Amino acid sequence: LFSYNHGYWDIFRDFIRDAPWTEIFSKPTEGCAKEVTSWISAGIDAFIPSRKYQLKPHSSPWFSPACVPKSLFSSVPA
Repeated sequence: LFSYNHGYWDIFRDFIRDAPWTEIFSKPTEGCAKEVTSWISAGIDAFIPSRKYQLKPHSSPWFSPACVPKSLFSSVPA
C-alpha cells in the first residue's frame, strides 16, 4: 500500500528526468516498454513510502470461485 501523499516527489521527478532516455528509446518497442516500466518501478520503490500487509495464515480470500454463481458458467462452451 503506497502512501502517495508522503512521497518524495521532487527527488522522484529528478530520478525520472535523469533516466538514460536516449538509450532507452533506442531499443525495440518491447525492450523500451520493459525498461521504462522498470525505471518507474524502481523510482516508486525508492521514493514513495509503502507498507506491506500480511494476511493471517488462516484468513480466506474475500473472493473465491465459490462466490461465482454457477449460472454464469452455463453459457460458457466446454
